[in-house]
Amino acid sequence: MMYMAPAGHYTSVLRRIRLFGIAAAVCAIGLLALITVIDYENRYQEAETGTLARSRTLAGHAARSLDAVNVSLGQIADRLERIWQMGNAPDVVLHELLRRQAEIQPLIHSLMLVSPQGTLLVDSLHHPPLRVDLSGSDIVRRLVGGQGMGADPRPVLGRPMAVGHGGPSLIPIGRPVADRQGRLRAAIIARINPQYFGEFYQSVNEARAMDTGLIMASGRVFASTPVFLGYTGVTTGSAVGDRLARGGDETWMTDALIGGPDRPLSHIVNVSPVAGWPLLSVAAIDRGQLVQGWYWLALPALVTGILIVIGTIAFVRLISRNIERLSEAEEELCTRIADLEISQARLEDQGAEMVHLAEELDSARRQAEQAQAQADNANKAKSEFLARMSHELRTPLNAILGFSEIMRDHLGGPDAWQSYSQYAADIHESGSHLLSVINDILDLAKVEAGRFELAEEEVDLRYAAHAVQRLVRETAHRRELSLDMEIPRDLPRLRSDLRVLKQMLLNLLSNALKFTPAGGHVTLSAERDHGGLTVRVADTGIGIAEADLAKVMEPFGQAQNQPQEHYHGTGLGLPLVKSFIERHGGEFHLTSAVDVGTTVSLWFPPERVLEDDTARDGPRPSALLAAQ
Repeated sequence: MMYMAPAGHYTSVLRRIRLFGIAAAVCAIGLLALITVIDYENRYQEAETGTLARSRTLAGHAARSLDAVNVSLGQIADRLERIWQMGNAPDVVLHELLRRQAEIQPLIHSLMLVSPQGTLLVDSLHHPPLRVDLSGSDIVRRLVGGQGMGADPRPVLGRPMAVGHGGPSLIPIGRPVADRQGRLRAAIIARINPQYFGEFYQSVNEARAMDTGLIMASGRVFASTPVFLGYTGVTTGSAVGDRLARGGDETWMTDALIGGPDRPLSHIVNVSPVAGWPLLSVAAIDRGQLVQGWYWLALPALVTGILIVIGTIAFVRLISRNIERLSEAEEELCTRIADLEISQARLEDQGAEMVHLAEELDSARRQAEQAQAQADNANKAKSEFLARMSHELRTPLNAILGFSEIMRDHLGGPDAWQSYSQYAADIHESGSHLLSVINDILDLAKVEAGRFELAEEEVDLRYAAHAVQRLVRETAHRRELSLDMEIPRDLPRLRSDLRVLKQMLLNLLSNALKFTPAGGHVTLSAERDHGGLTVRVADTGIGIAEADLAKVMEPFGQAQNQPQEHYHGTGLGLPLVKSFIERHGGEFHLTSAVDVGTTVSLWFPPERVLEDDTARDGPRPSALLAAQ
């Protein structure tokens, strides 16, 4: 006979089960809500930290880039002062000085020399210069009006200037040039293209979508990613303008700074000042991105909560039904047994599902281990990169700091001006080397990201070769090496990027001179090849072992027979050259043997060879001038 519990006992048990189910559902929903709230707060804090770090990084980049322009202006001013001491120089000499200085500094679009009366004297783009009266320009008025004069004049940043009709707007940076008596002789003005900063911001923002740019203290856009273009409405009288005018690192939310009325969502904004310049670096993230990402977490949580409530209700109802059946008559026992058998079958199915879930969990664990191994390899690669770059970056920085400290504290004595001149030359050489390393890294990053574009034009290979020869001639003489140029006069011109072509030749010649012992030979030659044009750089240096040929073509890779302490370098030269020639649609070939020498060949396809009659008659005048 089956034991029958009192009816009140089953009712009490049923009430407790229902209360337990409700409490469990409420706790689960509360836990999911707490997780979504914490996730939103974390996303917001990450956005604040990310925009602050990005604005500081871009502010440092802008300060270094503009300081480099200021250094170039100072060098030009010193050269002009020495030229004027020897008498009035012809305009062609001053034009050539400005043109070459503009080619050295990639940020500078063009250079102008303006008289105290506001008349354009010399222009790096045109000779003879265009007859232009610049006395009405705000930067000319500020320069010739006496601002910035002194022992160490600071540069003046002017309003944008348009180049030609419908040309791009360029930002002028100028400084006055005075003689030894302090009298104003002229003003030197560099026009820089803000697109240089915009391209850099675009490449940096690929890692994380942010709105970035440089804004003047007045609210006018200086340089930006596309979302800032055309926005000049902020003034110092508005709330946003007051925040900009205060400067300093600051985070706030606004819907007035970025995008205008067609983008109603507010932004998380961080502003950092550019050291030494009346500019502010701005980084912002659309709050809609955070909300959109948070929705994708909140929606599953909501669905999960609903499923938990439904499951709890179903569970309570199932238990209630079973408890109610306990109060029925004994004749229902067979039906209950049948139900239990069905439940047992369900449990067996659930057991099979648990086994399947365990197998999936094991597979997920293996995938997680593989992901961890990949992360460890990436971290190891990062550590190797930092270890290789520490020497290349610290060595020139230590030289710059050391020599500048000697000059600042007059450690060589008051009469050691000749030594100070040599220290200044060493500082300039170290800075140039550091800039070259950073430029190589940036170029390689742009190439790998697919954002490197060629500024194609008609190029005279002889002109480019002679220009590069002048740069390495002193190195070859110092290392007692023979540097030969074998380029025919009737060689046709190329459709190429002149700056990239010079960089490829300079990298190859620098490598050849670096790894060739004294008394060796380095040859730069060119010839027609299968309808195209082949440029070769051959040396009689230490060579590369066959096992190391693939390694030297990797970024930062170096051969085993090239010890870092003797042949210092980043290992970026050959990979950059290979990427550049492939961007031209050409081919890169490297052959080498230990203690015999190395030959690198660059093949330009036929579609880049221009059949020009003037090329057969001889090189262009600029090439003849470079050869002299």
